[in-house]
Amino acid sequence: MNCTYGTNGIPVRAPNVVNFIDTAQLKSDLAKAKQAGVDFTIVTIHWGNEYERKENSNQRHIANFLLNNGADMIIGSHPHVVQPIARRYNSSDSSSYKIIVYSLGNYVSNQRDRYKDGGIMFNVKLRKIGKTEIVDASYTPVWVFKGIINKKLQYKIVPVADEIPEWLDTDSKSKAEQFKNDTKELLNNVPVFP
Repeated sequence: MNCTYGTNGIPVRAPNVVNFIDTAQLKSDLAKAKQAGVDFTIVTIHWGNEYERKENSNQRHIANFLLNNGADMIIGSHPHVVQPIARRYNSSDSSSYKIIVYSLGNYVSNQRDRYKDGGIMFNVKLRKIGKTEIVDASYTPVWVFKGIINKKLQYKIVPVADEIPEWLDTDSKSKAEQFKNDTKELLNNVPVFP
């Protein structure tokens, strides 16, 4: 499922359909998914305040609503920066949990300022034995390289979980390293996947 807070002023015209954050509709859609036999529900949601590295109270409220009504994982976007990842453990089974990725950050972007020049790939492993559940979750930080290669302006997604690639110039290496460190510090509760 997916939904958004809005369309940045762009009108929605038929035949296009945009699912807005409407709790009554979301509750109904989650119930329909369960009735249809869906065994793991991921909600992707466009929410939050741009450039804020911490989720806000509205995001937490909506996340709790979604999880309480049947969502198993929430993947957020819109802030253009990485935001925290949270686990919500099942009260009756402390080994079972749900995940909220408040914001993946920027995956491909021309934004070059600190915190805005990268994002994360979120990795999740599911297992189905009776019910489907999360058995492992991690992330890979990725930094967006923007530069001239072979006389052409190029953008490249550079995984920076471990070593920073040698082919980057000195300034890019420094910025990629800073992004990696900032991200690891923010997401210190989640394992890094190289």
